[in-house]
Amino acid sequence: MSSFIQYTLSGLVTGSIYALIALGFTIIYKSTNIINFAQGNFVVLGGMLAIYFREQLHFDLPLTILLSVTIVSLISFLLEFIAIRQCKKRKAKLLTLIIVTIGAAILLRGLAMALFWKDPGKRFPAFTSDAIITIGGANIVTQDVWIFVVTLVTLFLVVLFFEFTITGKSMKACASNKKAAMLMGINVEKMTSIAFILSGMLGAIAGIVITPKLGMSYDSGIFWGIKGFCAAVLGSLGNLIGAVGCGMMLGLMEAYVIGYGDIATFHLFQVSNYKELIVIIFMLLILVIKPEGLFAGKTTSRV
Repeated sequence: MSSFIQYTLSGLVTGSIYALIALGFTIIYKSTNIINFAQGNFVVLGGMLAIYFREQLHFDLPLTILLSVTIVSLISFLLEFIAIRQCKKRKAKLLTLIIVTIGAAILLRGLAMALFWKDPGKRFPAFTSDAIITIGGANIVTQDVWIFVVTLVTLFLVVLFFEFTITGKSMKACASNKKAAMLMGINVEKMTSIAFILSGMLGAIAGIVITPKLGMSYDSGIFWGIKGFCAAVLGSLGNLIGAVGCGMMLGLMEAYVIGYGDIATFHLFQVSNYKELIVIIFMLLILVIKPEGLFAGKTTSRV
């Protein structure tokens, strides 16, 4: 039983990481219908900036978090202001905008490599301590608790923002019908900028909480981006609860495949070595059966 609890806790922590990244994808899609493939690189920048400020400049943790989140949010805003907005003014198609975000991801990866370091897996100390917490015979470290709590608090705040603030509702209106939103006096460009800023903030937060546990490398953006995108798509793009729920589900699946996959095949086949492939195949099967995602239509609301 303790093994099951251990795998479950590990899966929830991993799933929380995926969920945070998926929220960044979801916010931009929910507000602009654009898929931002630079989201994984925002995670990398958040983590690497935190390492730089904490380990090399010896800033305290609150200042490190503030500076890292601010800088990544500014970079995300510049991506929208310099690239996305100019393409929209030239009546660029949606596919063109998505390709622009892919180009931005490649650029940010190169900048991270040039400005920081090439060493893999650098990290900074845990937020509070490296103490181990025992739950039902299973062990987790305090940073795992931080990851899980930050994900839940972030989801709560994001949902409140979209459902109970004028700005959040305006952003949803822009995604639903831009022309109607403009006729109602909503500044569409401003809402798009806010969406990218929020996305950058979420990416930076994810990178900061991940780094003490897993470390961060300049080329990790592709990995984190794919994980977050899978969770967002599986949860129905634009659905905040779905993004978090499917992020958790993917994390649990990976943990159970690692824990029980080899046992299920009587150790004749190393299933745990193919956990990524198994999870992706499972996701594709779900999308074949339900292309709109698992949470489509469950939280749809009028603006």
